[in-house]
Amino acid sequence: MVLKDAYIKIPLSFEHLMSILFGEKNYHGHVGWVKKSEYKKDLLKIIKYIKKTIEVNIESDRYHQNKLKSLLDLEKRIKKYKDINDINIEIIEIFTIVIFELIGNLPGHLHCKHPYGDNYWKLGGFRKIIYLQSDSQKVNLIIYIVDVIKKYKIDIPTKYYNLSELYSFKFKSNPVVFLDWFKSEYPEFYCEIF
Repeated sequence: MVLKDAYIKIPLSFEHLMSILFGEKNYHGHVGWVKKSEYKKDLLKIIKYIKKTIEVNIESDRYHQNKLKSLLDLEKRIKKYKDINDINIEIIEIFTIVIFELIGNLPGHLHCKHPYGDNYWKLGGFRKIIYLQSDSQKVNLIIYIVDVIKKYKIDIPTKYYNLSELYSFKFKSNPVVFLDWFKSEYPEFYCEIF
């Protein structure tokens, strides 16, 4: 006899997320009733790789980095809970704090009656996010938008299969030359993207 309490119903959207993060071959069919222990392992895996992603991608002051690492030391806290609702609440609380910390700082509205105006949500007192793009990253984004998600239809010479090939062979993977070409040939798309 299978105890329903030992399982959790996983929606297709969660399978899709796990496939995007860790590969379709690893998570195809990971939907429906799944053991709670397996679900906990999945959550711990997500946390592990969010931590890794923060380490690899975020450059910030040491205080901020240490704070993010300590917030994401969730393994012990998650392992101690048996109830899935307790685990989900713990993750929602921590991820909410981490998101605000990544944006700049956790808001301090504990004693505010109406903290809803924009001025309450400017969190740049300690740091703020500034996204930088190298020319190579701009090229990667253009190729992704054109070749992968196919948002724009552009004319590619017939000897090239896609924009990625055009970039590699015609422009010899030179991002500056490619961007100059793209700006002159497709200025409206360039302006829409950047």
